[in-house]
Amino acid sequence: MLGAMETDLPRALRIVLRLQVALLGAVFLAAALFVAVVMPYRSWDSLAFGGWSRQIAAGKYVFSNVIATSLNRPLFYLGQGYAWRWFGYHEWIGRSLSVAFAAAFVVGVWLVARRLGKRDDLFRTLAVAVALASSVFATYVAAGMTDVPVAATSVLAAAALWSRAPEWIRLPLVAVAAAAAGLSKPTGFIALAGIACATPFILRGSEERKRLILGLVALVAGIAAALAYDAVEAHRLHQSLYGFLHAGNTDYYLAQGAAKRWERIVRGDWLGDAARLPVLYGLVYGLARVAGARTRLALAIAAPAAIGWSIAGPIVADGGRPYPFAGGVTLGAIGFVTLSVCLLAAPFLGAEDVLGRGAYTALLIWLAPGLVIGLALRSDDVRFLSPAWPAAVLLAGAALAVVGRSLMRLNPVSALVPVTALTLLVVANLLAIDGLGANGWRGLRDLGRSGWSDQAQIENYAFGPFSYELDLARANVGPDQKIVSSDGRLKYFFPGQVNVEYPKTCADVAGARYFALLTGGESADIAAHVVGSSADPLSWGQCPGLTLVGEQPGIYAVFVTGTPSRASTLDDCHLSSTPGQLLDAVFLDNTTYAAARARLKEVAAVGFGGHLEQTGCATFRVVVAGVPKPVAAQADFRSEATRSGFRVKLVPAVRYPEVPADVAAIR
Repeated sequence: MLGAMETDLPRALRIVLRLQVALLGAVFLAAALFVAVVMPYRSWDSLAFGGWSRQIAAGKYVFSNVIATSLNRPLFYLGQGYAWRWFGYHEWIGRSLSVAFAAAFVVGVWLVARRLGKRDDLFRTLAVAVALASSVFATYVAAGMTDVPVAATSVLAAAALWSRAPEWIRLPLVAVAAAAAGLSKPTGFIALAGIACATPFILRGSEERKRLILGLVALVAGIAAALAYDAVEAHRLHQSLYGFLHAGNTDYYLAQGAAKRWERIVRGDWLGDAARLPVLYGLVYGLARVAGARTRLALAIAAPAAIGWSIAGPIVADGGRPYPFAGGVTLGAIGFVTLSVCLLAAPFLGAEDVLGRGAYTALLIWLAPGLVIGLALRSDDVRFLSPAWPAAVLLAGAALAVVGRSLMRLNPVSALVPVTALTLLVVANLLAIDGLGANGWRGLRDLGRSGWSDQAQIENYAFGPFSYELDLARANVGPDQKIVSSDGRLKYFFPGQVNVEYPKTCADVAGARYFALLTGGESADIAAHVVGSSADPLSWGQCPGLTLVGEQPGIYAVFVTGTPSRASTLDDCHLSSTPGQLLDAVFLDNTTYAAARARLKEVAAVGFGGHLEQTGCATFRVVVAGVPKPVAAQADFRSEATRSGFRVKLVPAVRYPEVPADVAAIR
């Protein structure tokens, strides 16, 4: 037997719970679809990997000119690409496909909870609510990335494998869902391994043996189909299968994950801050039950452990006040406190558990590979834990269902208290959709309908500084011209034209019309410490034929080969001038950095001193500031400069940004 008892909730309570879960899902889905329709993709990986979809939509390539880190996750990007190819490129179509996978994840959680909990509405409602309270899930619900599809397809594989459907329906569904999970992203195989190991604890007994064997055979068949695709693509790229599946997990990113591992474990925000308390509670409660604790003892262990971890963990990891107490009295704070009171009260009331120890064992086994491997290898981003999402929310929902049943001993309606607390967390979590936050939603509202439909406005809002880099690319790059950049986002807008690389020499960018150099963040760090390349625009600006046309210091610098489409302005490079004092002696003006640097050496050698200033994106001057205004003083300075072999202009003082005079050229 899976559970200890059949559902015994009052009919009115069951109706309320069903309406509650339907309403929560509808509100969350509506908010996600709104963002999908009005906002463009804006996450780095959404654009970088979505470039494959744009390439397919353009009819240029399907599997050629695509790197392994894209090819090893074909399910979403092939689907999105062909949808755009058949129905036209409309970004909302791809975004809506992403939302559809998110909806499938929620449905899959509901189906598995229905199976394990013997149709217990309280369990199903709470499990779905925990999923919708996850800020990590909300951030990627419409992001066009593969973490949500991994969670969705793997939980659907479990739902099909453990269902009571006839074999002629069940087995094909298991195989298809397993193949889809493996083709969503290589981490899908981790989730499937957990499900396979968990299944004997669900399909138990001699009467289930045949269904167990056939189901696992179908699961293995789906995995084999996905691996066959991976093997073919690995062979085509002359890589090992392991190397192909492992693509993207470079030493740099593994080191980033290792550096974040301890604080990620301590912080416990594996599904986000709002879901931390229920997820930790479900984990501790499940472990206690599997270890042999009775329901009341497991409740007594889980409540203080989860509440203490939820508060102390973030303090240890980050310092300061933890969620949800940093922002005063909020929906999140009210929900957290209400839920905590329920957890603390439950052991004193004590109710039977709908799930037996076998179900908790299965869920923990399912959870373990995704959680442990994710924390061990890629703790730098919680989205990499997506193989563990389904089991985590199911454990939380199961444990909270026991809390709700315990409260029912006071009054049947009391079961709705933890549901209401989670509802508050879900409502608060709506702000996290697409990572917008309160300020993001406020800005989106302020744009209004006219802004939502204006490409320039909505892109500037969504992309930030990248929008200027993109505008310069659109202005300077023709249909068949090449782009070289470490900024993979450009692949989305110029399918088939972008070489994503970290160039080291002038020759590496010589054949490109457009070169976008990222000068800050992760890209600059990789360029400096992994590749050994320069991220200094002054170095690259000395390459023959390259002209700087735009720059935002610390973010990007963009160059074109040949004549730019228009003359650059000070705004293009975020430059400005301010009035100075006295007069400026200009020894060379409107020249290249290399020429200005050489002239400054000559000027300094005869004792004038001076410095370099950037007067435009690609123009510099050599200036000595502070020349007195009296005519006699000007004549003396001019005469001395002439004797030293220089022609000098004395002009009213204006200060431009000063640049160093010792930046070596890229060779």
